[in-house]
Amino acid sequence: MLGPLGTALTAVAASLLGAGLLVPASAATTEEPDTVPPQVRLDPCPEVPLGEACSRREVAAVWQERVDPAEGLAVAGVRVGDTVLSERVYDDGTGFTPYGYWLPPQNDVVSDYDYVTETWLQGPGRYELTFYARDLAGNEATLTRAVQGPDVPDRPHHFRVGQGRRFAQVTWWVDARGSGISHHVVQLKGQEPFEERTSQIAPSYGLQPGGTVVPVRPGRNVVRVRSVNLVGESAPGRFVFRVPRR
Repeated sequence: MLGPLGTALTAVAASLLGAGLLVPASAATTEEPDTVPPQVRLDPCPEVPLGEACSRREVAAVWQERVDPAEGLAVAGVRVGDTVLSERVYDDGTGFTPYGYWLPPQNDVVSDYDYVTETWLQGPGRYELTFYARDLAGNEATLTRAVQGPDVPDRPHHFRVGQGRRFAQVTWWVDARGSGISHHVVQLKGQEPFEERTSQIAPSYGLQPGGTVVPVRPGRNVVRVRSVNLVGESAPGRFVFRVPRR
């Protein structure tokens, strides 16, 4: 049973509660659940409109140089359906661990990144990839993109020749079709073929130049070039040029 003082305090508390100046203890200790997933990049080709497939490539990747640990990034990866192709743990509950040094596709500079998700596409075709990122609370952000896998290079074309007395410099262009050219197989008619390695550290997914120096003889000379990437070898490109007889 409340005495006069208890009754007065109860009345004051009720008045403050009604005015919104006093918060019940149960409400004061209740926190809103975290439902916001990590805000990191998930699109492997942001330059392509959503709904369209990414162009041919051998690596589908997303990356971010800096990630605020407050975003809560714990796990990120890429999957096809329920099959995980690549996954990395950034925080197991003991603190955020950055990815580290990495070489982005079509780049020749290794840099330090907080967050990287990549997967290699082994051949031609269309891949439906889902990139995802989760926090420690289990909130997940996802983005699904169709990506075209790499194919064998196109036939070398647009040949040019710079002639000397005994040698000629032959150049050409080739569409790599999603996978960087590793080398070209060059054959001058009547001679054994040889390999011409590319010097590009980070070759393009698309058009790439090629070139070599070949010995020549007076009259008609025929050069055949086949370009090779990780998927396979192109059909031969053929170029005919003449060296004046002296």
